[in-house]
Amino acid sequence: MLKRTCNICGRVHKFGEICPKAKQRHKEYDEFKRDATAAGFYKSRAWVKVASMVKERDHGLLLFLSLLLCWWLFFAPGTASASGTQEPMYQITESELTTLETNLAQLKSINNRLQMDLQAQSSEATLLRKELSDLKQQSMMQESSLMNANRLLDEYATEANRERLRIKAQRNTWATAAVLACIGFAIKK
Repeated sequence: MLKRTCNICGRVHKFGEICPKAKQRHKEYDEFKRDATAAGFYKSRAWVKVASMVKERDHGLLLFLSLLLCWWLFFAPGTASASGTQEPMYQITESELTTLETNLAQLKSINNRLQMDLQAQSSEATLLRKELSDLKQQSMMQESSLMNANRLLDEYATEANRERLRIKAQRNTWATAAVLACIGFAIKK
């Protein structure tokens, strides 16, 4: 397939394909650079009428010239239809035919082997994709379990800290009560 480099966007397009940016380019030209009075003239009623009259007048001439050109190309000297020459025939020998048949058989066997390899690799790729999907799902489940374990550990640490502070407060309360009792006992004696 023939390709060409676009002079509008610089990318490579198929030959005969219109660049998608061409329409935008023409729109920008019409909007920012084109002279509005000149553009208006070519869309005026008078211009459209004159252009259609010229097309109708010259249609017969263009048709005649097209037919004349086709006739000249078809019957011009040097072409196959005018000169009556045929394409040359190529004859091959028996040994060349045998060589070609052998090469064809070898290419068929190589093609069959490659097709079988391709099918095997395709089925292996399918299995690997399924395994990868299973591993991703397993990884997501493990990650969820780890997050849950971390959350539980954080809750446990918070609860343990609360318990430690409660025990400390009780100890301090009992120590204060014991000191006060000792002071009270000492004062009574």
